[in-house]
Amino acid sequence: MIFRYQIIIMFLLSGFISGLFSQEGPMKKIVEKEGLGIYFLFYSEGNGIEHNGVVIYLKNENNYPVEYSFVVIFRAEESEKEQEVKGMLKAGERKTGSNEGLYFIPFADKRSISEVGVTKIRVTKPEE
Repeated sequence: MIFRYQIIIMFLLSGFISGLFSQEGPMKKIVEKEGLGIYFLFYSEGNGIEHNGVVIYLKNENNYPVEYSFVVIFRAEESEKEQEVKGMLKAGERKTGSNEGLYFIPFADKRSISEVGVTKIRVTKPEE
């Protein structure tokens, strides 16, 4: 089964994001589709200095494995970057962080991330 779902969650002011989220702040759900939860956490100093970063957290609530793919969209001051993410989660498995390819510092300059979104979500149950 293939599921396609598009959603973009936008946070319009970088100051608003910085005030809402800190390194200690909780993950915020972007979307859940067919048992796959996609969450994020904003880091105002993603590289330990000044560049914003976002970590994505994935959670498979199903009792079967899923393959997934989606595109994360980052926007900042008239700029936009996209990053494709794909992989597989075992039943009940969770993934997050740079070791899983889920940590991003999309802008190398001092621009602040003003919007984070996810689109082109595809979740499939692998054939046995």
